[in-house]
Amino acid sequence: MRTPEEIFDLIKSVASQDQNILAVYYGGSRANPNIEPDIYQDFDVVFVVKEIAPYIKDHSFIEKFGEVLLLQEPDLMDARRGLMPFDFSKSYAFLTLYKDGNRMDITLKTLEAANEELAQEKMNVILLDKNNYLKQIGQPTDEDYHNTIADQANFDACSNEFFWCLNNVIKGIARDELTYAHTMFDVYVKEQFYKMLDWMLAVKYQGNISSGKLGKFYKKYLSKEEYELLCKTFPGADYDSFWAALDSAIELFLQAARYIAENTDLIFSEKDAEGLKEYLYKVKNKEYRYSE
Repeated sequence: MRTPEEIFDLIKSVASQDQNILAVYYGGSRANPNIEPDIYQDFDVVFVVKEIAPYIKDHSFIEKFGEVLLLQEPDLMDARRGLMPFDFSKSYAFLTLYKDGNRMDITLKTLEAANEELAQEKMNVILLDKNNYLKQIGQPTDEDYHNTIADQANFDACSNEFFWCLNNVIKGIARDELTYAHTMFDVYVKEQFYKMLDWMLAVKYQGNISSGKLGKFYKKYLSKEEYELLCKTFPGADYDSFWAALDSAIELFLQAARYIAENTDLIFSEKDAEGLKEYLYKVKNKEYRYSE
């Protein structure tokens, strides 16, 4: 597997020899000073070019960085499905996994599009600029991705949606609808669950940290007890573990919501939690039945 230094040297070499390339910069985790480097980090590289079309027609450009194991062209896929117009004049991406295990998310951008991105996105590093084409940027920072604290309306909506969607999970378990129950829990309930955890961490760390995409840094920022409880919210295919996962999710959600309420001006109502827990208990114990 090639080292980051080898990859960056190759990128600069290829770009230097291509007259159509004006500059190169990279972003993502490799530009984030708060990320611990590892071998799985992508190379999120932007090539600023005069024209994009030649690279779309001839894929030999991406092959200059290694033997391609897997390729995705998201812009082309979206255009074919009618999700965006067939206009690749400003930007086009190749998501590329190479045989040695390195992944490069290669984006081609016009100078105008690149400078627009650099003006908005603070987590980029300029690798090559042939004639000072790019706007000057400061040191990369992930501050735009830091956890933020909710307002009362969003706090209330998150709590209500969490408990409301849980009643659908409970019905799914009662009906032996495993895929429905799992999807409802993993997608809809967990979306609100993670929001509340993010807000709790924003309060704890005063908005100075990021939980990362899909909460990948929870282990770093949650307490040991909180993280252990989080791990218990991932059920298996048996319903006993599913019921236990619901209990753990409710417990941790309530801990987070109460912590936020105790340390901010936000008000947390226990009413939805009490109602949901009563419903859960009665369904689990088969107490609901028609009157004879």
